[in-house]
Amino acid sequence: MVIIVMVLLAMDSFTAITDLSMPSLLVVVSNMVVGAVALGLGYAVIGFWLSKPVGNMNCYRAKKLMLPTLITWIVSLVWA
Repeated sequence: MVIIVMVLLAMDSFTAITDLSMPSLLVVVSNMVVGAVALGLGYAVIGFWLSKPVGNMNCYRAKKLMLPTLITWIVSLVWA
């Protein structure tokens, strides 16, 4: 649902985005990319936990993704 809302808002304001100056456009596009990466990493962590919630191996694989996910969420929040 988050992806649908993000895409619809981006498409709705496409002309407003393209009319921005180059530094503002760079900030907006980079924020969109970082937000999409954070969302994908979050879904990957949840997918690891849902596939085998009791297995230690899945917990270890999810743990490797947690720090990059946290960093991308923080960067996305700071840029927003």
